[in-house]
Amino acid sequence: MPLKLELSVVLTTYQRPAHLERSLRSLALQRGVAGKFEVIVADDGSMDQTPTIVRNFAHTADFPVKWITHPHRGFRVALCRNDGARASSAPYLLFTDSDCIFPADHLQKHLIARRPGIVRAGDCFRLDQESTERIDAAAITSGAYCAWVPREERQRLFQKRIKDHYCPANAGVTSVNS
Repeated sequence: MPLKLELSVVLTTYQRPAHLERSLRSLALQRGVAGKFEVIVADDGSMDQTPTIVRNFAHTADFPVKWITHPHRGFRVALCRNDGARASSAPYLLFTDSDCIFPADHLQKHLIARRPGIVRAGDCFRLDQESTERIDAAAITSGAYCAWVPREERQRLFQKRIKDHYCPANAGVTSVNS
């Protein structure tokens, strides 16, 4: 009997293979969601090693990995997301980009927080280019990259969380931050 997936992660990408590798690696380290999710890499027509990275990763992942693409005709991330949604197998969709690295409990938190009829939006810490380039497999596995988030970024996200909590205009939209 096939697994009943609960979550489809739609990961958009375009010609940023190093970012994609880091993102996929962080998804492979997710805890508490074994057998519950799939990853759909929705590509905007990359002409680099992106397809090979996805193919190689899919052979080692312990969850389903799908690859979809279309010819590149300008920035069409919405088309990528729509293609990813059509290719999904789960009732709950998480749309994200290939330059995101996820804490090991990120998908589990989404599954715990989900509610019918509610859209959830998140935010992320932004790292500078130098910090991003330092992130390797060991930093992802250990979570060491989290310590590289500047104080100003932590403060920005904290202030946003407070504002979102008290702003009635955000009713029905909830942030899930790891």
